[in-house]
Amino acid sequence: MEAMELTLEQIDRISDHVSTKLQLVQKQSESDAKFEKIMLQLDHRRELMEKGFDMMDKRLEQIDKRFEQVDKRFEQIDKRFEQVDKRFDRVYLFMQWQTGLGFLMVAGIYLKLFLG
Repeated sequence: MEAMELTLEQIDRISDHVSTKLQLVQKQSESDAKFEKIMLQLDHRRELMEKGFDMMDKRLEQIDKRFEQVDKRFEQIDKRFEQVDKRFDRVYLFMQWQTGLGFLMVAGIYLKLFLG
């Protein structure tokens, strides 16, 4: 194959064309690098968000356990109030009997003194 002779004008046009193509390749390479950097940042942020959500889940589990403990404590308090209610009912019934007996005794004394 024979070598082709090129004019300066043709060489300049080829040089301009190659230079333009190299600039496009360089811009594409820079764009790809920026894209990869953005993707890395997004991946890092996603990982941080996942860690944050995991921490929130663990905290919510702790809060749920605490509410369960508080519920159990309220159940214990309710049981104590029921016991106090039962005791109060017994004391109240005893006081009614005492009051009734007291009235009967006073009535008996009254009847004995004034009627009999």
